[in-house]
Amino acid sequence: MKRYIAFILLAALVLCLSACAAKVEASSATLLTPVASLEKPEPQALSSGFYAHQNKFAWQLFSSAIAEDKGKNVLISPLSVQLALCMTANGADGATLEQMQALLCQGELSSANGELASYLSQLPTDDKAKLHIANSIWYRGGQAPIKVYDDFLNICAGYYNAQAYQAPFNRQTVDDINGWVSQHTDGMIPTLVDDLDPSTAMVLLNALCFDAKWQSIFTVASVDDDFTAFSGQKQSAEYMFSNEYSFLELPNATGFTKNYASGGYKFAALLPNEGVDIYDFIASVSAEDLSAALAAPQSIQVRVWLPKFTCEYDLNMNELLCGLGMSDAFDAGMADFSKMSDAGLYISEVLHKTYIQVDENGTKASAATAIVMPECSAYGPQEFRTVKLDRPFVYMILDANDLPLFIGVVTELG
Repeated sequence: MKRYIAFILLAALVLCLSACAAKVEASSATLLTPVASLEKPEPQALSSGFYAHQNKFAWQLFSSAIAEDKGKNVLISPLSVQLALCMTANGADGATLEQMQALLCQGELSSANGELASYLSQLPTDDKAKLHIANSIWYRGGQAPIKVYDDFLNICAGYYNAQAYQAPFNRQTVDDINGWVSQHTDGMIPTLVDDLDPSTAMVLLNALCFDAKWQSIFTVASVDDDFTAFSGQKQSAEYMFSNEYSFLELPNATGFTKNYASGGYKFAALLPNEGVDIYDFIASVSAEDLSAALAAPQSIQVRVWLPKFTCEYDLNMNELLCGLGMSDAFDAGMADFSKMSDAGLYISEVLHKTYIQVDENGTKASAATAIVMPECSAYGPQEFRTVKLDRPFVYMILDANDLPLFIGVVTELG
């Protein structure tokens, strides 16, 4: 009997923040200017607790996502989800705020705003490794406008550089929202929102776009071989080969890292030991285990076989987030977003879409998150290792401090 081995692939990237946000050409929306100027926060040193919490949140989110879609290709961006939810949390109060803080922050939301702003401002950028991050708030105007408080809008503008749009929330607004998402993801995510319920009064958006070249090219760009899917089916795959010099090891897995051109980004992969199921492996790994492995690579040559792959994924995160403790925000009778508006809002949907392409040139990845809110009514070693990614694997996009910004699992190709 042939043995089935699952892989873990950690696509480790350090993301870089684009210095300027593109303008959205929205025919039905009015771009608003913050009523009061909020000084941009000064960059601050980030505590070890910040990084530990970010890793914990990312692994919790990923573990919950794969539980919902076992056997499927899954890809999430914890950073995209966190930024969208943290903006939303600034309008929350009472138990709703407490639940959101407990999941999203290591302390008070007011401190988390500053830490996240500092974190984003410290991410490097260059022509060979780019990240663009954008946030926006859309709320209903027209014949049934809602009042959104200036303090909330200005906090989101100051810490998250969020633009505010007032729109009639009709079919054209749906097109404008999707146009904004497509523009800020370089067309990789052309559609996020299908329609807007008549009761919908606000949509908060995050978009994230990453594009990086490899630091050293693959010495062999294309070799045809099989990939064994989670189902056991053999699939045709196109593999790339390179020698790397950063070996990763966990109790149940081995792996490698490969740098991107900027030097501040890396792609990492972990292969569970022979006979270990991919989901059993994920369940056995904690955020602390992952951080420790990524922080202590060994300078051993690794012969890497990486398949080219593309993945698109979308997920409604309502049940997932309720299961992680922030249930009040989704309950029309319990939600308290009284610091955001007097309209009596709650969260009806948290929509998340992602895209990634890995080939001989580098990696392109995008993510978008929408928080939909209706009204309540409403080097040079002698030995080497070989890692061939020819079976299901998990991959992640990480920053220089190994914080997961994207996490996914590939169970099949094509």
